[in-house]
Amino acid sequence: MSTNFKNQVNAVGAISVGVVAAFFAYDLTRNRDALPCSMYYKVATEMSLTRKGGAVLTPAELEARVGVGEQNVQAKAQVVSGPDQSSPYVLSVTVGGNVSADTGASFFWSPGGAGHPVSACLSYDFQLPQTFDFARGGRLPGLFGGTFSGLTSPNPKSMGMRLTWDERGQAGLEGITAAAGPDKPDYDASLRYSSPVEIPRGRWVHVEQEVSMNTPGEDNGVLRVWIDGQLRLQATNIAWRPDDTVAIGGVWADIGYQSYGGTERQARAQSEIKVSPPRLALH
Repeated sequence: MSTNFKNQVNAVGAISVGVVAAFFAYDLTRNRDALPCSMYYKVATEMSLTRKGGAVLTPAELEARVGVGEQNVQAKAQVVSGPDQSSPYVLSVTVGGNVSADTGASFFWSPGGAGHPVSACLSYDFQLPQTFDFARGGRLPGLFGGTFSGLTSPNPKSMGMRLTWDERGQAGLEGITAAAGPDKPDYDASLRYSSPVEIPRGRWVHVEQEVSMNTPGEDNGVLRVWIDGQLRLQATNIAWRPDDTVAIGGVWADIGYQSYGGTERQARAQSEIKVSPPRLALH
Protein backbone atom coordinates (compact mmCIF):
# COMPACT_ATOMS: atom_id res chain seq x y z
CA MET A 1 0.00 0.00 0.00
CA SER A 2 1.32 3.47 -0.82
CA THR A 3 0.58 6.90 0.59
CA ASN A 4 0.76 10.03 -1.53
CA PHE A 5 1.49 13.31 0.19
CA LYS A 6 -1.00 16.08 -0.36
CA ASN A 7 0.56 18.76 -2.57
CA GLN A 8 -0.34 22.38 -2.21
CA VAL A 9 1.04 25.41 -4.04
CA ASN A 10 0.14 28.57 -2.15
CA ALA A 11 1.17 32.19 -1.91
CA VAL A 12 3.53 33.19 0.89
CA GLY A 13 2.67 36.64 2.26
CA ALA A 14 1.86 38.95 -0.61
CA ILE A 15 4.03 37.18 -3.20
CA SER A 16 2.51 36.64 -6.63
CA VAL A 17 2.67 32.92 -7.28
CA GLY A 18 3.63 31.31 -10.58
CA VAL A 19 2.81 27.77 -11.61
CA VAL A 20 5.14 25.23 -10.02
CA ALA A 21 5.71 21.93 -11.80
CA ALA A 22 7.11 20.10 -8.78
CA PHE A 23 4.93 17.54 -7.02
CA PHE A 24 5.48 15.26 -4.06
CA ALA A 25 4.58 11.74 -5.09
CA TYR A 26 6.07 9.75 -2.26
CA ASP A 27 5.52 6.02 -2.04
CA LEU A 28 6.27 4.95 1.54
CA THR A 29 6.77 1.29 0.64
CA ARG A 30 9.00 1.83 -2.37
CA ASN A 31 11.27 4.32 -0.53
CA ARG A 32 11.36 2.84 2.94
CA ASP A 33 14.98 1.70 2.56
CA ALA A 34 16.33 5.04 1.26
CA LEU A 35 19.38 6.03 3.28
CA PRO A 36 19.51 9.39 5.08
CA CYS A 37 21.79 11.79 3.27
CA SER A 38 24.38 11.82 6.09
CA MET A 39 25.21 8.24 5.07
CA TYR A 40 26.62 9.35 1.72
CA TYR A 41 27.70 12.94 2.44
CA LYS A 42 30.69 11.97 4.54
CA VAL A 43 32.29 15.31 5.45
CA ALA A 44 30.15 17.82 7.35
CA THR A 45 30.83 21.08 9.18
CA GLU A 46 29.02 21.89 12.42
CA MET A 47 28.17 25.41 13.50
CA SER A 48 30.06 26.26 16.69
CA LEU A 49 28.19 27.64 19.71
CA THR A 50 31.33 28.28 21.78
CA ARG A 51 34.18 30.76 21.89
CA LYS A 52 37.82 29.75 21.57
CA GLY A 53 38.56 28.07 24.86
CA GLY A 54 35.17 26.42 25.16
CA ALA A 55 32.96 29.04 26.83
CA VAL A 56 29.47 29.26 25.35
CA LEU A 57 28.50 32.26 23.25
CA THR A 58 26.40 34.95 24.90
CA PRO A 59 23.29 36.08 22.98
CA ALA A 60 25.19 39.19 21.85
CA GLU A 61 28.14 37.09 20.65
CA LEU A 62 25.80 34.71 18.89
CA GLU A 63 24.17 37.62 17.09
CA ALA A 64 27.57 38.95 16.04
CA ARG A 65 28.70 35.54 14.80
CA VAL A 66 25.71 34.91 12.54
CA GLY A 67 25.97 38.44 11.13
CA VAL A 68 23.89 40.09 8.40
CA GLY A 69 20.29 38.99 7.96
CA GLU A 70 19.61 37.79 11.50
CA GLN A 71 16.33 38.57 13.23
CA ASN A 72 15.73 38.49 17.00
CA VAL A 73 18.80 36.36 17.75
CA GLN A 74 19.98 38.39 20.74
CA ALA A 75 16.44 38.90 22.03
CA LYS A 76 15.08 35.36 21.56
CA ALA A 77 18.00 32.86 21.37
CA GLN A 78 20.53 31.60 23.87
CA VAL A 79 23.01 28.74 24.13
CA VAL A 80 22.09 26.15 26.78
CA SER A 81 23.23 22.68 27.81
CA GLY A 82 22.36 19.91 25.37
CA PRO A 83 21.05 16.37 25.90
CA ASP A 84 24.36 14.45 25.76
CA GLN A 85 28.05 14.53 24.82
CA SER A 86 27.26 14.43 21.11
CA SER A 87 25.35 17.72 21.52
CA PRO A 88 26.80 19.38 24.64
CA TYR A 89 25.28 22.76 23.71
CA VAL A 90 22.12 23.66 21.79
CA LEU A 91 20.15 26.75 20.87
CA SER A 92 17.06 27.54 22.91
CA VAL A 93 14.68 29.90 21.11
CA THR A 94 11.84 31.64 22.94
CA VAL A 95 8.49 31.59 21.14
CA GLY A 96 4.95 32.65 22.02
CA GLY A 97 4.01 35.05 24.77
CA ASN A 98 3.34 38.65 23.76
CA VAL A 99 0.91 38.53 20.85
CA SER A 100 2.24 41.79 19.40
CA ALA A 101 5.88 40.66 19.28
CA ASP A 102 7.81 39.03 16.47
CA THR A 103 8.11 35.33 17.12
CA GLY A 104 11.23 33.20 17.33
CA ALA A 105 14.58 33.92 15.71
CA SER A 106 16.12 33.59 12.27
CA PHE A 107 19.63 33.70 10.81
CA PHE A 108 21.74 32.42 7.91
CA TRP A 109 24.84 30.28 8.39
CA SER A 110 27.38 29.34 5.73
CA PRO A 111 30.60 27.39 6.35
CA GLY A 112 33.67 29.08 4.93
CA GLY A 113 35.37 27.80 1.80
CA ALA A 114 32.28 26.12 0.41
CA GLY A 115 33.05 27.00 -3.21
CA HIS A 116 30.09 26.62 -5.60
CA PRO A 117 28.15 23.62 -4.20
CA VAL A 118 25.21 22.16 -6.11
CA SER A 119 24.00 19.71 -3.46
CA ALA A 120 23.77 19.73 0.33
CA CYS A 121 22.83 17.60 3.32
CA LEU A 122 21.64 19.43 6.43
CA SER A 123 21.13 17.63 9.73
CA TYR A 124 20.08 18.73 13.20
CA ASP A 125 17.99 17.66 16.18
CA PHE A 126 15.17 19.63 17.77
CA GLN A 127 12.89 19.30 20.78
CA LEU A 128 9.42 20.70 21.40
CA PRO A 129 8.10 20.59 25.01
CA GLN A 130 5.60 17.84 25.82
CA THR A 131 2.80 20.40 26.20
CA PHE A 132 3.89 22.52 23.22
CA ASP A 133 1.05 24.37 21.45
CA PHE A 134 1.26 23.84 17.69
CA ALA A 135 -0.99 26.91 17.34
CA ARG A 136 -1.32 28.07 13.72
CA GLY A 137 1.89 26.38 12.62
CA GLY A 138 5.60 27.01 12.85
CA ARG A 139 8.97 26.78 11.17
CA LEU A 140 12.29 24.99 11.56
CA PRO A 141 15.66 25.24 9.74
CA GLY A 142 16.16 24.52 6.05
CA LEU A 143 18.53 25.41 3.20
CA PHE A 144 19.02 28.42 0.94
CA GLY A 145 20.89 29.30 -2.21
CA GLY A 146 21.91 32.28 -4.31
CA THR A 147 20.96 35.71 -2.96
CA PHE A 148 18.06 34.42 -0.86
CA SER A 149 16.95 36.71 1.99
CA GLY A 150 13.51 35.33 2.86
CA LEU A 151 10.23 34.16 1.37
CA THR A 152 8.84 37.67 1.03
CA SER A 153 11.83 38.94 -0.98
CA PRO A 154 12.14 36.60 -3.97
CA ASN A 155 14.41 37.32 -6.89
CA PRO A 156 15.57 35.34 -9.96
CA LYS A 157 18.84 34.39 -8.25
CA SER A 158 17.49 32.98 -5.00
CA MET A 159 15.97 29.76 -3.68
CA GLY A 160 15.13 28.56 -0.20
CA MET A 161 13.13 26.01 1.76
CA ARG A 162 12.37 25.28 5.41
CA LEU A 163 10.69 22.54 7.43
CA THR A 164 7.29 23.51 8.88
CA TRP A 165 4.45 22.20 10.99
CA ASP A 166 0.77 23.08 10.69
CA GLU A 167 -1.98 23.58 13.29
CA ARG A 168 -2.25 19.78 13.68
CA GLY A 169 1.48 19.39 14.19
CA GLN A 170 1.95 17.70 10.83
CA ALA A 171 5.26 18.19 9.05
CA GLY A 172 5.53 20.08 5.79
CA LEU A 173 7.79 22.24 3.66
CA GLU A 174 7.62 25.71 2.22
CA GLY A 175 9.96 27.71 0.05
CA ILE A 176 10.58 29.45 -3.24
CA THR A 177 12.49 28.61 -6.40
CA ALA A 178 14.65 30.91 -8.49
CA ALA A 179 13.91 29.20 -11.79
CA ALA A 180 12.51 31.33 -14.60
CA GLY A 181 11.69 30.71 -18.23
CA PRO A 182 8.98 31.10 -20.89
CA ASP A 183 6.49 29.17 -18.75
CA LYS A 184 7.59 30.72 -15.43
CA PRO A 185 8.34 34.38 -16.17
CA ASP A 186 7.65 35.67 -12.68
CA TYR A 187 10.24 33.40 -10.96
CA ASP A 188 8.63 34.00 -7.54
CA ALA A 189 6.91 30.61 -7.50
CA SER A 190 6.14 29.48 -3.96
CA LEU A 191 6.33 25.89 -2.82
CA ARG A 192 4.20 24.62 0.03
CA TYR A 193 3.57 20.96 0.84
CA SER A 194 1.92 19.17 3.75
CA SER A 195 2.07 15.59 4.98
CA PRO A 196 0.31 13.24 7.43
CA VAL A 197 3.47 12.86 9.55
CA GLU A 198 2.97 14.40 13.00
CA ILE A 199 5.99 16.00 14.65
CA PRO A 200 6.71 14.40 18.06
CA ARG A 201 6.70 16.47 21.23
CA GLY A 202 8.55 15.86 24.48
CA ARG A 203 11.65 14.26 22.95
CA TRP A 204 14.53 14.97 20.60
CA VAL A 205 13.76 14.50 16.91
CA HIS A 206 16.44 13.99 14.25
CA VAL A 207 16.03 15.71 10.88
CA GLU A 208 18.02 15.44 7.67
CA GLN A 209 17.32 17.48 4.56
CA GLU A 210 18.89 17.09 1.12
CA VAL A 211 18.76 19.53 -1.79
CA SER A 212 20.35 18.88 -5.18
CA MET A 213 20.22 21.63 -7.75
CA ASN A 214 18.62 20.99 -11.11
CA THR A 215 20.46 21.04 -14.41
CA PRO A 216 19.72 24.54 -15.82
CA GLY A 217 16.75 24.32 -18.14
CA GLU A 218 15.52 21.03 -16.68
CA ASP A 219 13.13 20.17 -13.85
CA ASN A 220 15.32 17.55 -12.19
CA GLY A 221 16.21 19.13 -8.86
CA VAL A 222 15.86 16.98 -5.73
CA LEU A 223 14.44 17.61 -2.26
CA ARG A 224 14.29 14.96 0.45
CA VAL A 225 13.54 15.06 4.17
CA TRP A 226 14.12 12.30 6.71
CA ILE A 227 12.59 12.43 10.19
CA ASP A 228 14.11 10.05 12.74
CA GLY A 229 15.81 8.16 9.92
CA GLN A 230 12.67 7.63 7.82
CA LEU A 231 12.26 9.26 4.40
CA ARG A 232 9.09 11.30 4.83
CA LEU A 233 9.09 13.88 2.03
CA GLN A 234 10.54 13.64 -1.46
CA ALA A 235 10.43 15.50 -4.78
CA THR A 236 12.71 14.81 -7.74
CA ASN A 237 11.42 17.26 -10.35
CA ILE A 238 12.03 20.74 -8.93
CA ALA A 239 13.50 23.58 -11.00
CA TRP A 240 15.50 25.24 -8.21
CA ARG A 241 17.48 27.58 -10.46
CA PRO A 242 17.45 29.10 -13.95
CA ASP A 243 21.22 28.87 -14.55
CA ASP A 244 24.42 27.60 -12.98
CA THR A 245 25.25 30.89 -11.24
CA VAL A 246 22.86 29.91 -8.40
CA ALA A 247 24.58 27.62 -5.90
CA ILE A 248 23.66 26.42 -2.43
CA GLY A 249 24.60 29.03 0.14
CA GLY A 250 24.04 27.33 3.49
CA VAL A 251 21.54 26.95 6.31
CA TRP A 252 18.46 29.10 6.77
CA ALA A 253 17.97 28.70 10.54
CA ASP A 254 14.41 29.97 10.91
CA ILE A 255 12.85 28.87 14.21
CA GLY A 256 9.50 29.85 15.70
CA TYR A 257 5.77 30.12 15.14
CA GLN A 258 4.48 31.21 11.77
CA SER A 259 3.87 34.94 11.67
CA TYR A 260 1.28 36.83 9.68
CA GLY A 261 2.14 40.35 8.64
CA GLY A 262 5.29 40.16 10.78
CA THR A 263 3.58 39.46 14.10
CA GLU A 264 1.63 36.71 15.80
CA ARG A 265 -2.16 37.08 15.99
CA GLN A 266 -3.00 34.34 18.46
CA ALA A 267 -1.95 34.56 22.09
CA ARG A 268 -0.35 31.50 23.67
CA ALA A 269 1.92 30.65 26.58
CA GLN A 270 5.60 31.40 26.16
CA SER A 271 7.63 28.31 25.32
CA GLU A 272 11.07 27.19 24.13
CA ILE A 273 12.19 25.32 21.01
CA LYS A 274 15.61 23.69 21.34
CA VAL A 275 17.72 23.00 18.25
CA SER A 276 21.17 21.40 18.06
CA PRO A 277 23.91 23.13 16.04
CA PRO A 278 23.25 22.54 12.33
CA ARG A 279 25.62 20.21 10.49
CA LEU A 280 26.09 20.88 6.79
CA ALA A 281 27.76 18.80 4.09
CA LEU A 282 28.22 20.33 0.64
CA HIS A 283 29.10 18.87 -2.76
